[in-house]
Amino acid sequence: MVDEKNKGVRRSSFLIYKFKLTTIFEYWQKDKIIVAEMESKASYLYWQQFRTKFVTMSMVKFMKFVKCENEDVFDIKRMYSAEQAFKKV
Repeated sequence: MVDEKNKGVRRSSFLIYKFKLTTIFEYWQKDKIIVAEMESKASYLYWQQFRTKFVTMSMVKFMKFVKCENEDVFDIKRMYSAEQAFKKV
């Protein structure tokens, strides 16, 4: 697709991913599934949850203690097409 406003190529993001994030700290929730378009976005959302409650360290330091794994691909186009079919019924 071409974005006329920016005169460049625009990626259509129909795919989002499920990431499993785990921290080594025992007293925090260890496993968290986050749905995001990119691993960096999932990591940021994970850090943001802890930043407001427990963490005073920067994201760069915090991410040294976090493992991020790609669990699955979620096709958003499929979700919306199922919703449209449901509305027709």
